[in-house]
Amino acid sequence: MLRISNDIRQHHQNRGSRGSRQQREEADRLLLKPRVKLIGNMHGNEPVGRELLIHLARYLLTMSKAGDRRAARILDSVDLHVLPTMNPDGFKRADEGKCSGGGFAAGRLSQGEIN
Repeated sequence: MLRISNDIRQHHQNRGSRGSRQQREEADRLLLKPRVKLIGNMHGNEPVGRELLIHLARYLLTMSKAGDRRAARILDSVDLHVLPTMNPDGFKRADEGKCSGGGFAAGRLSQGEIN
């Protein structure tokens, strides 16, 4: 999972490596930022959400670095976690162009045959 934030690098440097994970997580919550998790590609043969999340992450990082105030405000106001692919094994098995009809199940299930 990718965590996107303007201040993540500085925050981690200031925090150092001392303390337990739980203490660090509690310190993060004191920032009072809502946590947002975006998940895509739950079914391997449904790649549109995956691609949108990859483009969104790239857009926010690129535009924020370029000085775009709206992108910077989004990154500064939420603790954003992006998981572009929830089912990477199903995505790998999916056949491009076969989204319905024959072959619909190709790529839909995970490696353990779980939907």
